[in-house]
Amino acid sequence: MLDNQDHPLPNVTMRVEGTTRQARSNAQGQFKITEVPVGPIHLIADGSTTSVPGEWPTLPYNLVTVAGADNPLPAPIYMVKLDTLNACGWVRKTRRSVCRVCRALALTVKKGSVTFPNGDREGYLSVTPVNASKVPMSPPNGMQPQLIVTIQPTGARFDPPAPLQLPNVDGHSSGAQVEMYSFDHDLEEFVSIGLGTVSPDGQVIRSNPGIGVIKAGWHCGSQPSGGGAPPTPVNVRSAMGTALCWRIQPTQEHPW
Repeated sequence: MLDNQDHPLPNVTMRVEGTTRQARSNAQGQFKITEVPVGPIHLIADGSTTSVPGEWPTLPYNLVTVAGADNPLPAPIYMVKLDTLNACGWVRKTRRSVCRVCRALALTVKKGSVTFPNGDREGYLSVTPVNASKVPMSPPNGMQPQLIVTIQPTGARFDPPAPLQLPNVDGHSSGAQVEMYSFDHDLEEFVSIGLGTVSPDGQVIRSNPGIGVIKAGWHCGSQPSGGGAPPTPVNVRSAMGTALCWRIQPTQEHPW
C-alpha cells in the first residue's frame, strides 16, 4: 500500500468481501491475508483506517486466487489522499452543488441527484486530481491521459448524470469531441460515459448535455490520437492558462 509519492501506508485494512478474512498493512505498507477462498474474490482496500493523517478512499479489486500458493498482487496498490480543502464537502439534496477544485476542474451535482453508498441522499463528496502514473486501474485501450481525477466515495451514484469539466491538458483542438471515461467498479473496467466538447479557448473539456458522471470513482478523457500512443508532454500552465489549476502535480514521467 503506497501513496502517490511512493510512501508506505500503514494500517490500511485489506479484507476479502463476504468473508472474515482480513489484515492490516504494516509500516512498510505490506500485508498478507491467509486462508482466503480459492477462485474469484473481491478485495477491498479500506484507507479510512490508515494511521497517516488525512482522508483516504476505499478501493475494490477483483482477483483470482490459486490454491496452495502465494498470490502476490501484480503491482502496488496506490491510494491518493483526498482533497478535502477543495472538495464539495457536504452535499445536500435540496440544492445544487459545484465541486470546484479550480477554474478548470469541476463537478456539478444537480439538486437531489446523488445517492450515497449507504442509501443517504446527502453526504460528503470530494474531487481530487491523481498522478496518472499511479492510478490503480489502467486506462482503456492503452491510453495514457495526463490527468485522472477520483470522485469519492466510491459507490455514490448520480441520476441524472453529474456534468464534469476537465482541464484540456492533453491538447485537444478547440471544439473537438472528446470521449470521456469512468471506471465502473461493478464491471472493474473503464467505460465510456459519452462525449465532451473542448471550449472555444481550448482550455477545458465540458461534458455534453445529458452526459456526465453516473458513478463516483476514477475519471479521465481520451487522448487526441485515440490510438493508444503516449501523449506528448505539455506545459500545464500554457495549456490551461494562468491560475486555472495549480494543484495538479507533475510526475517523473511528465515533468511539466
